[in-house]
Amino acid sequence: MIVTGGSRGIGAAIARRAGRRGFAVCVSYRARADRADEVVGAIRADGGVAIAVQADVSAEADVRRLFTRCDAQLGPVSVRCSRSTSSCARAVPARAESWAR
Repeated sequence: MIVTGGSRGIGAAIARRAGRRGFAVCVSYRARADRADEVVGAIRADGGVAIAVQADVSAEADVRRLFTRCDAQLGPVSVRCSRSTSSCARAVPARAESWAR
């Protein structure tokens, strides 16, 4: 599961809950690696699996790198959750335009 904006606020809460429910979580952040690392640490402390990946989801290259890294480290992405819109959806092969701001 990818949680964009997962390093703080609602995104962090979603990421932590997903980790407790058994999802392998990719905490995507734009600028605050320290906060993303705290969320990852909390998920791991609860016995979950998580990584943090820096990405600006308005940049196509970053989105591609985000999915590539998540696939490589956590397996295929089954859910993506956009904290900015507070929506979650099953991940499907998506066009970069769907991530545009």
